[in-house]
Amino acid sequence: MKLKLGSLPLLVLLIASILTGCQAQPSLEEEAASLLLSLKKAQYEFSYSQLADGHYEQLASSTEKGDAYFLAFQAISEKVKPFFHQKEYEKFFKNRVAGMTIEAVIREKCEIRVKDVRMDEFYQDETNGTYIGHYTLELQFLYGNGLPDKAVVKKGQITVSQVDGVWKLERDWDGYLKESDLP
Repeated sequence: MKLKLGSLPLLVLLIASILTGCQAQPSLEEEAASLLLSLKKAQYEFSYSQLADGHYEQLASSTEKGDAYFLAFQAISEKVKPFFHQKEYEKFFKNRVAGMTIEAVIREKCEIRVKDVRMDEFYQDETNGTYIGHYTLELQFLYGNGLPDKAVVKKGQITVSQVDGVWKLERDWDGYLKESDLP
């Protein structure tokens, strides 16, 4: 079989297409882990300097502090919204979960960063077709004022399912931040 010079680009394109098609697609577990990491960054990565543009301590009244708190609460709540099913987002908002991050940052006068999220177990729930993941979340409290940075480790669970062809979190539970978790 003789190849004509004009068919060489077609052959190269065909081989490139085959190789591209053979590349590994991310597994559902990897997609869920990526979704979870994005959610946790939106939920927890916050800094004391973000409150009232870094002037939270100078706010004179509880009304001004309340307004700064509410703006931060709204910002975090909007950042997490794309990762949740509507019902789970409503629960997140109603239970004021974003407030727990803000309160920890105010109390500690620090910045919180997500250091690591790892999926410990991931499997399909045969009864309803959703996927359940058990994970470990490590948060880093950064002080920047000479105090040593500290880590907080939380265990959690997620339930992942599709909404209009997009994977979202139907349930997320990590126990949230409590006063007993803080360094």
